[in-house]
Formats: sequence, C-alpha cells, structure tokens
Amino acid sequence: MNTHKCIDTIDKPGLSVDLSLTWQGWILDGKSLVKAEVSRGFPTFVLWRHRQVSRRQLSRLDDSLLKDIGLTHEQARLECQKPFWKA
Repeated sequence: MNTHKCIDTIDKPGLSVDLSLTWQGWILDGKSLVKAEVSRGFPTFVLWRHRQVSRRQLSRLDDSLLKDIGLTHEQARLECQKPFWKA
C-alpha cells in the first residue's frame, strides 16, 4: 500500500490546517467536518420541518376553528402559501 504524506501547513487567520495527515487522517477529519456541518444545520432542518407541518395543519382547519385562533380564512391561506424556509 502506498502511503502519501504531506508536510505542508496552511496557516491563515482563522484557518490552520495541518496537511501532514495520511489519507486515513484526511478521512477522519472529513467525517468530523461532516458531523459538525450536520450538527450546525440540524436546528434549521427541524425549524423548516415544523413550519411545513404547521402550515399543512393550518390549511386543514375550517372557518370556525380559524376564528377560535384569531385568524381569517385569507390570513390562513396567505400563511399556507409561504415556502417552508420563509418565516
């Protein structure tokens, strides 16, 4: 098996990357990066999913239930037309 080893380092303000890793090290670092990115994006995904489900449920309410929560049919329709990424 051929093992390549870099001995360079990228060192810029806010970025310090050691390039002296073997390919196994790069894979482990990549997994860590993916895990960090997924963890960072997960709350956004949860929020988007909540909006999607809530708007779907809102679209199914009749006028009497909309009146109970203080919305008109038009207000509910406008809310339901929004894409999930818009508040």
